[in-house]
Amino acid sequence: MPQEKGKNHGDRDGARKRGGAIGKRRRPRVTPGPSSAATKLPETEPEPEYADLHFVDVEITDGRQDWTAMRGLLDSGSQGSCVNKTLSTKALTDHREKTTPTTMIMADGHDSPAGPITQYNPIKMRIAGHEEPLALDTAVLSHPIILGMPWHKRHNPRIDYPGNTITFDSEYCRMHCYHYGKTVPLHPKDSDAETQHPETQIPEPETRHSETQTPEPETRRPETRKSEGREPPKVSLIGANAFAFMCNQPGTELYFMTMEEANATHLTSQERREPEPDPDLSSIPSEYHEFADLFSKKEADKLPPH
Repeated sequence: MPQEKGKNHGDRDGARKRGGAIGKRRRPRVTPGPSSAATKLPETEPEPEYADLHFVDVEITDGRQDWTAMRGLLDSGSQGSCVNKTLSTKALTDHREKTTPTTMIMADGHDSPAGPITQYNPIKMRIAGHEEPLALDTAVLSHPIILGMPWHKRHNPRIDYPGNTITFDSEYCRMHCYHYGKTVPLHPKDSDAETQHPETQIPEPETRHSETQTPEPETRRPETRKSEGREPPKVSLIGANAFAFMCNQPGTELYFMTMEEANATHLTSQERREPEPDPDLSSIPSEYHEFADLFSKKEADKLPPH
């Protein structure tokens, strides 16, 4: 029996050396019930939320009318860009028929009750000083203009939704746009006026002949231009990138103009509108009088054909 006890004692020593424990089995410690570190769910159920829309200041023209200022709705859920039919009639004159009518699908999946879109307006749009050509479908809308997904994809602007700003800092804008790096504010409404009927929300064209503006004297230049049927060209200072971009647009015409201070002492007699005296032929034989222009100083000052 003493020998058996010694054997058992040796077995326990061997187990301790191997790192074992007598009469215990290793198992993970699990605390029953939910963990105290778990995030607690809100006590109230979520409710539907609503936020204001985002509108950006834009100007449009079709080249036949003055620029018209308004606000365009930023709508990445629209597959195209559109202009309100009422605004199109008031501010634009270049109305074109679509080769294939477009059906507008509403959010409920049904076709628009206004029917298919059959016309569009080719325009120039200006945002933050940058002008670009754009074709807008003419549709019955509750806003002046909708800038849809094609415009968003092209410019890829950075929109700060809480801060209500839009920044044009994409690679496309860096290469092609004058407003690159600019940040402009966004507005919650398409106008500063109170909520009105959709038909009355469309802004009137902000031309120099608006009846709502203070009358100008009868000698004002716009009245003269209107009678002539022509408008003077728009002149503005732009950067090199914007200049190169505009020169590559279809239909662009490029002109050069130089200016220098006139010096009255170098004006010719024709520029002074003074008649040139006849050359003195008293010492010239009469048979040569028919060649009097050869003795003219005016003709002598001219360069030969070259």
